[in-house]
Amino acid sequence: MTLYHIPCAHLIAILGLRRVAHEQFISDYYTISSYKSTYTPCFHAISDITCWQPLNPARGIIELLPPNLIRRSGRPQSRRYKYTMDETVDRSNKKCGICKEIGHYRGTCPKNPENIR
Repeated sequence: MTLYHIPCAHLIAILGLRRVAHEQFISDYYTISSYKSTYTPCFHAISDITCWQPLNPARGIIELLPPNLIRRSGRPQSRRYKYTMDETVDRSNKKCGICKEIGHYRGTCPKNPENIR
């Protein structure tokens, strides 16, 4: 049994089609036993406000304010985690859509009838 954030759901789908168990391809980090072992230490609850020690007025009280969030100009960046399948192929050598040759594009193709005058 596994938890959240399993890498690449596409791989698991392919393994399911080929009837291969996906558990062997997932790290032990994502298992429930690992999750439980992380949180086995005892967490102490915060006591009631009546049990708190009084604040020392000589030290002063620090007023906590929300952070100053200033929205940046332009298009916001994606916060999605990228996988290896998201990498794009380098397309520096574009081919023409008409003659399929490298070095120009459809608008400047010498074989394009619209460009012949």
